[in-house]
Amino acid sequence: MKRALNIIIRIGISGGLLFFIFRKVDFAEIGIILKEANPYLLLAALGGYFITVGLSALRWHRLLRVQGIKIPYRRTLAYYFIGFFYNNFLPTTIGGGAVRALYAGKADKKMNESFSSMLIELIIGGWVLITFALIASLLWFREVPLYVVILPLAGVFILASVLVCLLFERGFMSKFKGIIERISVFGIRDKTKEFYNALHIYRDKKKQIVEALLLSFVIQFVIAFMNLAIGIALGFKLPFMSYIIYPVIIGLLTTIPITMNGLGIREWGYGFFFAQVGLTSTEAVTLSLLFYIIGVIGSLVGGVIFPFMKFSVTDSVSRRPAWEAKRND
Repeated sequence: MKRALNIIIRIGISGGLLFFIFRKVDFAEIGIILKEANPYLLLAALGGYFITVGLSALRWHRLLRVQGIKIPYRRTLAYYFIGFFYNNFLPTTIGGGAVRALYAGKADKKMNESFSSMLIELIIGGWVLITFALIASLLWFREVPLYVVILPLAGVFILASVLVCLLFERGFMSKFKGIIERISVFGIRDKTKEFYNALHIYRDKKKQIVEALLLSFVIQFVIAFMNLAIGIALGFKLPFMSYIIYPVIIGLLTTIPITMNGLGIREWGYGFFFAQVGLTSTEAVTLSLLFYIIGVIGSLVGGVIFPFMKFSVTDSVSRRPAWEAKRND
């Protein structure tokens, strides 16, 4: 009941925001803009989407191996596509990250380890998103509102950095272990302790953490390239830095879990920020919708894979999906 209510509220907020935004949009003008768009650059943006998914899957694959989950990279990639498919097409509060963690955990019978790797990946990706946005804003500070963007980003960066440092600090995490030891009802202690131990293993894996950080920065550059390709395809002559800074800030805003997959917040963000460099509401919404549509089209790969990613009884020993076992046989 609570999940259904949560979904209804998110749909309502997204719908309300989109209604407010679309009131200012000239749909006839959108049609003209799309008609004159360069299809090859749009295909390049779609290629950028597949690169981001591939790099994200590689990042998670490396973090999974720390936990002893040694599934092939191709399967990690498949789980990632399925996660994006869930985000875009299935109205659920679980989220694509949890879905792929369930798949990986079931494959190797290491559910706590799988979820801890997913959590660490989200923490690293979120911190890099904030850091990337702050650095880019400081490099282009003359065109970025100080009180609206830079100072809030600086505050969020400091808070996020403190939390990440505490997460990997021995003494701080040990206090949580003591609290966990005192829990004795419904078997919560054992399950929580297992998750804590799985999460805590990353503290001494500096090489893997650095790799994940570097991959996260590359992913942000690819996302900037996607927006740049779409903008040029539509004929928008905007400053190069606007394609780097604004989408990252907008991406950060869409992580606030109050809408369906960021719908509404994303369109408002494009309209607000790209207006600073001369785009009209209609042009900004067109850029936003194309970026979203390209992601939706790319995530259809997950919909194609999803029906085949089921585990059969005969494969229970090897824990391979049925489709992969048949192919290898």
